Amino acid sequence: MGATPALRSRPRLLSLLAAAALVVAASPARADLPPLPLPADVTPATVEDVLAVTPEMRAWAHREVPAAGSAPERLDALVRRLQASDGAGLVYDPWFTAGAAQTFAARRFNCLAFSHLVVALARELGLPAYYVEAHGSERYGREGDLLLLAGHVTVGWGEGIQRWVIEFGDEQRIDPHRFQRIDDRRALALHYTNVGASSLRAGDVPGALSALAAAVRVDPRAGAAWVNLGVALRRRGMLDRAEQAYRRAIAVEPEVLPAWANLHALLLATHRAGDAAHLLDQVSKRPHRDPWLLLAMGDECVSTGDLRTARRLYEQAHDVAPDEAAPRAALAALALKNGDDRGARRWLRRAEAIDPHEPRLAPVRRALNVPEPPAAPTSTS
Repeated sequence: MGATPALRSRPRLLSLLAAAALVVAASPARADLPPLPLPADVTPATVEDVLAVTPEMRAWAHREVPAAGSAPERLDALVRRLQASDGAGLVYDPWFTAGAAQTFAARRFNCLAFSHLVVALARELGLPAYYVEAHGSERYGREGDLLLLAGHVTVGWGEGIQRWVIEFGDEQRIDPHRFQRIDDRRALALHYTNVGASSLRAGDVPGALSALAAAVRVDPRAGAAWVNLGVALRRRGMLDRAEQAYRRAIAVEPEVLPAWANLHALLLATHRAGDAAHLLDQVSKRPHRDPWLLLAMGDECVSTGDLRTARRLYEQAHDVAPDEAAPRAALAALALKNGDDRGARRWLRRAEAIDPHEPRLAPVRRALNVPEPPAAPTSTS
């Protein structure tokens, strides 16, 4: 659960005054569901203790963090010393998901790895820190027409009218109403959800299935884990089981909207246009707009020839996610369908300014005889 590029500044401890929305429970309990049959050759990953503290870590924490002072002062010192060049010297790495001990040893972190480390060391210091999930800051990673989901997890402390949270980025962007306290079990499930997403990005489908099988065993109500498991199962060619996973995500956490988008794509791929249209009707009645679902709905309208509605949906997707290339690319393709080459070129340039490798741009370039951009550099992270 690496932070997005806009959130790469140093973590800091911030006060949330009267943050009544910081609730104790995770998602409301729903009816129990039968386990999803996994492929016979998939063994769930061994679940590690992500909060384990080594003797070296224990000694470092007690040496670097003063025993005196208020809890917020001591937590602030812990966060600062973990990143200080003369302290632990941790550096940000967006796809580095690891438990507390490995994070400390590697001196790298993403938001989830940093959260494991801070929770573990804070509790070692006698400070009852807990995990916090920030809703509204989910990050989507696309694999073809499928969506992977990662959220943003951080650390909280305190109860009552004044609470504290460790956050990445500009404190002016903090909205206390988007924070939700979660228990250690959900945080552990999100850990393996993220490991699975990393494996999928690397093309390691067996590794992804193993990690995601562990995630849904740890917390069967973690919607993001079911979403990513569905992606892995579809990559394996197991479409029926992928559909079960997407529907399980919707059942346990209907607000995890990529489950709807992936299910819609699967229904279309299996020539079930009626079911797909019914799903879109359900989506259109939801109170929250999701850019990827709006794109899926727009694509459905294009396929049925309703270009006017498609344009409205694509424009809504652009309004919701102005920093994503996909809505701009969709508008470029739609302009081509309407015979507006000039408009298509304009939207093409706008999409390329964000991500020249957006998959939706390839057919637009071919139609306009625009050369492909140089290959993206291989990531070493």
